Amino acid sequence: YSYIKDLKTRFISNLDSIKDKIMINGNGSPYIVSISIDGIRGETVLHMLEAEDIIIGTGSACSSSKVENRVLTAMGRTKSEVLGSIRISFSKDNTIEEIDIASKKLIDAINKLLTM
Repeated sequence: YSYIKDLKTRFISNLDSIKDKIMINGNGSPYIVSISIDGIRGETVLHMLEAEDIIIGTGSACSSSKVENRVLTAMGRTKSEVLGSIRISFSKDNTIEEIDIASKKLIDAINKLLTM
């Protein structure tokens, strides 16, 4: 449990350079972080990272077939922020190196998409 929390903390800390471009959606489970990127579709980020062999999700794992996200909407996120949400999961099988690579690739993808 402590190791997973450390992975998530490091991942979020690694995103400091883009903290003005993203929103962390809550801070519940140490196994998952949800991020909203206003103006970028989460699905676009998902595919960019997938091309780099980094697998993330969009929306809630329990309602993956739905476009809307009731929880993010209830938290006051705009439709654009909801559509721009991604979900990153952590496990005991992840390494610090993987966390650093994934966060760097996420930063690169967001910066690239925001300059297009």
